[in-house]
Amino acid sequence: MFIQKCEKCSNKISWLKVFISIMSGFRNIRCDECKTEYYIIGRYRLLIIVGACFPLFLRSEIIKAFNPQTYSILAILWLIFILLLSPFLLRIYVKN
Repeated sequence: MFIQKCEKCSNKISWLKVFISIMSGFRNIRCDECKTEYYIIGRYRLLIIVGACFPLFLRSEIIKAFNPQTYSILAILWLIFILLLSPFLLRIYVKN
């Protein structure tokens, strides 16, 4: 888990840039220094989407254990957790 650096100029790619890319539909990320354009690897896109939707897959089992209001709060907290952690988990690459 780390923030990546640009392959060409070694400039750190900020957490905020990656987070904004995720929130805008996995938009490309551009290095501030050398303007190199990076793409998020497909399997990491899938990992984030599945991770964010995980509570929905277990909804019927979780609702049996909790009341619906508690489930909603837990699902929102899980989504926030995944979205805040995701910039550290994914990898980016330069597309030739």
